[in-house]
Amino acid sequence: MKVYQSVLLLFCCQLLHTLALDCTVMDGNLKQIDAGSGSVVGVNNNNEIFVLIDNVFTKISGSLKHFSVGPAGQLGVNTANNIFRFQSGGFVKLPGLLNQVDAGGDQIIAGVNMYDDIFCLNMDANNKWPSSTTPWINIGGKLKYYSCGPYSCWGVNSNDQIFILKVISQC
Repeated sequence: MKVYQSVLLLFCCQLLHTLALDCTVMDGNLKQIDAGSGSVVGVNNNNEIFVLIDNVFTKISGSLKHFSVGPAGQLGVNTANNIFRFQSGGFVKLPGLLNQVDAGGDQIIAGVNMYDDIFCLNMDANNKWPSSTTPWINIGGKLKYYSCGPYSCWGVNSNDQIFILKVISQC
């Protein structure tokens, strides 16, 4: 599957220049990557964490299976589904368990747990963090992946169907 995706990306970058894609191959291998708020982060197959600094993926200490960066901060989850925020050069644990987390919303943290339940943490709670009573809000539905931007949230369910939530009012 990775070969197919690589060929498709190469095709798009080389032959579909009318789409204004300007692709550059970067050194390294990552299983997951995220970009937001002027930063690029990701993790490799060994759950090692990387941040793009001066066009070089630089390893930082810690171990995560998923890492996200955006207006809500730099957040990740480890293999035990613990949630962490990167701040002051280190990772600090947040209350709760998520399988995947996203920091792309307007200071809204979103994600899904191991049962595909969808959760978010609103701007007020995020800005008052850390708190032992972090008020995660359960959003109806089931998704295996959930990602938010400033104006909408996108999700993928267990059947690989794509969903968009255009009005973000529950968080």
